[in-house]
Amino acid sequence: MAQDLKDTTPVAPDSPAPTAPRRSVLAEIPLAVYRFLHSKVTGLVIILVMAFLALLGTVIAQMPAGVREDPVRAGEWLAGAQERYGGLTGLLNSLQLFTLYSSVWFVGVAVLLTLSIIACTTHRIPQLWKRATRPNVRVSEGFFRHASAYGATHVDGDTEAAYERAVEAVKAKGYRVVDDEGATHTSMYADRFRWGPFGTAAAHTAFVVIIVGMLVSSLAGFERYLPITVGGTAETGRGDLTVEVVSFSDTYNLDGSPRDYVSHLILRDGEDVVAEGDIRVNTPLRYQGMRIHQTHFGAAVALTVTDTSGNEVWNQGVPLEYTSTNGAYAVGIVEMPEQGYEMRAYTPASGRTDGSMAPGEMTLVLFPYTGDAGAPQGEPLVEELLAPGQSLTVGDLTFSYDRETKYTGLTAATDPGAPWIWVGSALLMLGMTSTFGFRHRRLWVRIVPEDGGSLVRVAAVDRLDPIQERRFRELLSTIGEPREFALHRTETDRA
Repeated sequence: MAQDLKDTTPVAPDSPAPTAPRRSVLAEIPLAVYRFLHSKVTGLVIILVMAFLALLGTVIAQMPAGVREDPVRAGEWLAGAQERYGGLTGLLNSLQLFTLYSSVWFVGVAVLLTLSIIACTTHRIPQLWKRATRPNVRVSEGFFRHASAYGATHVDGDTEAAYERAVEAVKAKGYRVVDDEGATHTSMYADRFRWGPFGTAAAHTAFVVIIVGMLVSSLAGFERYLPITVGGTAETGRGDLTVEVVSFSDTYNLDGSPRDYVSHLILRDGEDVVAEGDIRVNTPLRYQGMRIHQTHFGAAVALTVTDTSGNEVWNQGVPLEYTSTNGAYAVGIVEMPEQGYEMRAYTPASGRTDGSMAPGEMTLVLFPYTGDAGAPQGEPLVEELLAPGQSLTVGDLTFSYDRETKYTGLTAATDPGAPWIWVGSALLMLGMTSTFGFRHRRLWVRIVPEDGGSLVRVAAVDRLDPIQERRFRELLSTIGEPREFALHRTETDRA
């Protein structure tokens, strides 16, 4: 075994003692950051902060992703949150606690946790590599006294015969044998599943992949709410993709609760039909990573707007997807920026009656266009009660109320982080299986002569469960006649 060499060059009495070169401050900063990130304390604190944020995200209601992009629906959602959180609503919204999982707080902690895991893994891998490829073969006498498991067995014959017997028995149990070159036929090291501990590195890598997938989904994912009346078309918000609702049907149980509702959709890329089919709540339409889900349905009014030349300015119908502040009316809102109007349609809300409106009638209200849909307005420009088949002319536009109809609520979504999460989950399972199913088992064997033969001493550093204890005893019996066995619950003098 190589020994440390001592420099015996004479040193002049007045010569200063040699000093190690000092790193510059700039060189120390990355090392200090690295030490900070792979510190166990740092990792524990980050995990606790992440758990606290996850707890907040569970306790505090989270605004659905499809609602955030719609100012009207976001305003309605916040109004509902006002009833629950009172004066704290504005503060919680300002702190992004209603959108916690895409907030700067959560993203920042997730990035910090990722960096900490990477630092811990890179710090750990060299130790695992050394243990697997260059194990500590020679151990002290104290190691045998204090090992977690210790046993001794008698073998007839000299130390060389006992050594061969021990090698044969250990190899039969699936162990790799490494000779102690400095103590021929008197000492050896054996192990099995030496690559098993690398499962921890795989598991740590899996956590990084999963966190990256979550961040990709949160930051690059797309979700858009699409309320579309039957026969209407809407842009999905991705390229030239548009979705048309061809038909909608709903069925009910005897108690009046919905049993099933289904929309037949056509998805077009420009003029080309790229997908078509029926969708239900748990059966979306899929196309190139985009999923279109059925979420709900509701009442709508079929309303057509034409100009003086008879050209249709609007013919999509108006979904009554909002509710007035007093809860008495179902409201549909359409922005018409080119015409300078914000159009609202009012009908009595479900279960409500209004003496000023007969069944099937609606009130058409026009406000000046401000770009802030659904925001409180002043006096309307026009407010008119219309029955099916009636029209109203305002300037160069004619508003025709055709009939009541239905709309279907869809959600178009992409989740680019999903493949990352699937890969990370698979890697996590492999890593955990490797770590816990193929634990690195190590043995140290020393052979000493004694009266009538040789004494083979075996020590292990791993805590032995009942199964491993039984196997350890079987190994001693296979080698020779067991003389001694002891389990120590302390872990000192480890190799």
